[in-house]
Amino acid sequence: MNVSFVILHYQNEQITRQCIECIKKLRCDDDISIHIVIVDNHSPNGSGMNLKREEDEITTVILLGENVGFARGNNAGYKYAKETLKSNVVVLMNSDVMVEDSEFLIVLKSLEQQNKSIIVPDILNLNGIHQNPFRTNPIDKSEVKSRICQQKILLTATYFPPIFHLYYKMKKTNRKTERCETDMFPMVDIVPHGACIIVSGDFVKRENEVFVPETFLFLEEDLFFLKAKEKGYRIFFEPSLHVRHIEDASIDIEFNKFREKTRFVTKEKIKSLKVVKRKLECKTYT
Repeated sequence: MNVSFVILHYQNEQITRQCIECIKKLRCDDDISIHIVIVDNHSPNGSGMNLKREEDEITTVILLGENVGFARGNNAGYKYAKETLKSNVVVLMNSDVMVEDSEFLIVLKSLEQQNKSIIVPDILNLNGIHQNPFRTNPIDKSEVKSRICQQKILLTATYFPPIFHLYYKMKKTNRKTERCETDMFPMVDIVPHGACIIVSGDFVKRENEVFVPETFLFLEEDLFFLKAKEKGYRIFFEPSLHVRHIEDASIDIEFNKFREKTRFVTKEKIKSLKVVKRKLECKTYT
């Protein structure tokens, strides 16, 4: 099994280094080879170049000439893993995902041998909430229209501090605490959380991209699900694989004010929702 870990990096050098160290500590049998592919999304603080200087025999750093966003950044790393490294298993993960289970590769090998082309792990955040399945039902056109309307209202509110302050208070008061259950079980054909997705087998052989490249941030999971369904791939949620998700590390380092961050996120969500709307209307995700 030739495994590449593709890690999308943006500015937060400390988090990315922590992610790399976790991977290097994984138990690895003789028939498992690993490589780490860091994709720097044109970090303006020079952190990508710092990582590039420390490349070693298993670590490659790709410096992109511009910030191309989540989907295209991951696709660049996937292409390198597939075409240059000849990997037959590619783990695409955020830099704030920590693979803390030393047996991760051993479990992954047993799953890969079952010809599962798309595997997603149990993703646990720092609050103990399980983030997979991200959703069990695919997004539809009516939901897209409703969410576009909601996001436009929220975006308008960010320009009126008194109104936005009420939203902020409500958000803190109504934080969701569901999905803290500890008894997780395997599922098939779910919409996965985009923080960590594993592709192998037929998917790697046939597909030149993982994510639909038209979005910059957000809703990549929904588009990935729709693409997989269109092409006949099944998505297997495997709770025997575990990772830890720190969350929002790259965004938080640049947007330290909640209102500014919300405005940025909302604008990107509206753009991505419009992409999903077009894709659902024409029913093609390639």
